[in-house]
Amino acid sequence: MSTRAWSEHPEARDELLAEADRLPPDVADLLIDHTEAAVQDVLDSPQAWPKVPYWVEPPVLRRRAVKPFRIRVVYRVVNDEVRVIAYAHEAREPGYWLQRVSSR
Repeated sequence: MSTRAWSEHPEARDELLAEADRLPPDVADLLIDHTEAAVQDVLDSPQAWPKVPYWVEPPVLRRRAVKPFRIRVVYRVVNDEVRVIAYAHEAREPGYWLQRVSSR
């Protein structure tokens, strides 16, 4: 288990909880569990996941799929801290979360 520092953008948490609210309670619990496991994978090996292909400026953005759900954990690593930018659903407009990259 990693002890790496991490944080998440407040809108990221809100969108994850909103997605969970649209699901039956047992499935919502699975979504949260799988997402937390995906975040742990990111914390354990932040460089292991693919880069966001349409983002070319610093900081590097990466994404980790949350299967079997259509969610991606979008994050950056700055000064060895992981910052979750979005829990992005594949059906949403690509890059809707880009304005969050520079905000704390």
